[in-house]
Amino acid sequence: MSRGQADKLIRMWPIAQALFESMDSESNDPTRIRVIRLNQAVIWELVPVAEGYDLEAATAVYKTTVEADEGPMTAEVVKGVVKGVTKTLTKGQEIDQEALTSAVRAALAQVAAKKEAGPKKPQAAPKPKISPVPALPWDSPDALNRILRQHMSEENRRTLGKILISD
Repeated sequence: MSRGQADKLIRMWPIAQALFESMDSESNDPTRIRVIRLNQAVIWELVPVAEGYDLEAATAVYKTTVEADEGPMTAEVVKGVVKGVTKTLTKGQEIDQEALTSAVRAALAQVAAKKEAGPKKPQAAPKPKISPVPALPWDSPDALNRILRQHMSEENRRTLGKILISD
């Protein structure tokens, strides 16, 4: 493990722990942390909220996003929500739960609008037309010779001739 990976895990650990402890359950079963939705990529996207505000804000952003969004919970969705929340709320101040909830919902609406618009596909340059190599007319030696001279270098024709003679 590299130093960068270790630092990343160290920054994510308190967020994952806070999320785990905030779930309503008495057991340590996998459904407590919603394994399908909670993963390392999602937690990494919550780091700016935890570091800019506090762990409770990061937990609230995650919970509100899970409750409000019916679609799959991906890091991309959380990233869009975090971007919207950090633009809306002032860093370092006490966060009002209602303001945070409305900021998350507004950011989710923007993320959903971007998804519906779909990714912009880059315009691919038109492929140059390549003339198809005709099927080789093995039954006509003159036609075969003409095609080989047209499409093969002299050295390649000699090599082909040597191969055909050796067989």
